[in-house]
Amino acid sequence: MIVGIDPGTTVGFAVLDLDGNPVKVGSFKNKSIDDLVRILSSYEPVLVSSDVAKVPEAVKKVAIAFNATVFHPTENLQIEEKVKLIRGHSVSNVHERDALAAAIKAYKHYSSKLRKAKKLAAERQEDILRAALREVRLSDVAEPHPADSKENTAGIAEVRKELGIEKKKAIELERKNKELRKRLAVANKKISVLERKLARVEKFSQKEEVAREHKEEKHASITELEPDEVEKLFLEYKKNPKKIANLGQ
Repeated sequence: MIVGIDPGTTVGFAVLDLDGNPVKVGSFKNKSIDDLVRILSSYEPVLVSSDVAKVPEAVKKVAIAFNATVFHPTENLQIEEKVKLIRGHSVSNVHERDALAAAIKAYKHYSSKLRKAKKLAAERQEDILRAALREVRLSDVAEPHPADSKENTAGIAEVRKELGIEKKKAIELERKNKELRKRLAVANKKISVLERKLARVEKFSQKEEVAREHKEEKHASITELEPDEVEKLFLEYKKNPKKIANLGQ
């Protein structure tokens, strides 16, 4: 079975069969994780899911209790997507809605592998489906009929190929992520250097402006003198040239 869990003061849970059909949807308040495990024990979950990217501890503990695979979305499911996922099914509250949406999201994610697993060994469907969800070698849990050996081998090879492609994509994304982090660090360093340089230039520019205004004020004070004051300064200049020269600076 596939189980979706929405932990909290009110715990919501949803159980799907391996065809994606809801078997049980419910919620309860003020009970422990052990109580939830007891409720779910009759369903023997092989996949436990969450509706948030960061898996809650409660979800992890339930998965460990059943030795089940944990599924979580890459980003938190938004309300619009949850409503769309559970369309056609009834729930009593938002906790049941979130749990059911998580379970259906997990089923959709693994639906391709489930279909391939069903083709390999219909008579041992439960074991094969468990293996598909836990990503172990399907050939380890089911011996194909000789007449179907080529088809089964091709199916396993296809699953392995798909898994290899996804792993390569993950490695490439991680590499790009590291490169972007390096480029961001360099850009931030350059920004800091330029901000300090700008501050120094602005400070120097302000000093020059103050000095220029001071000089203009001194020059204006001389040019605005009356004729008799100019004559007086001329006489003083003859006596002390340095004193008068300083007035024009």
